[in-house]
Amino acid sequence: MSIDWRTIQVFLSSDGVCEVEADAMDYGKMRCSCSAFKPSKRCKHTKFVKQKIKENNGSYSIVIPSDLEDEDMEKVIQTSEGFRNFVIHHAKVEVLE
Repeated sequence: MSIDWRTIQVFLSSDGVCEVEADAMDYGKMRCSCSAFKPSKRCKHTKFVKQKIKENNGSYSIVIPSDLEDEDMEKVIQTSEGFRNFVIHHAKVEVLE
């Protein structure tokens, strides 16, 4: 069974734009597009997301504008690409020092 990777957070970094993706079925499996993640499988971006998941009792809340309709959300969660596009266009971009 292949992993259904979902972009759950976008960061601005010295590397440029970095995306943290998680397994849609298991948020314990994460990856990041930044250069620090590749050799060690760890980085400050995944650490940030994992901390937020811990603080939210196992879930990650994407910060989105409050004026979006629920039906729009139902459409985008159907595919990984749709969800990624939604996150890129509507979610809050984080910047870590």
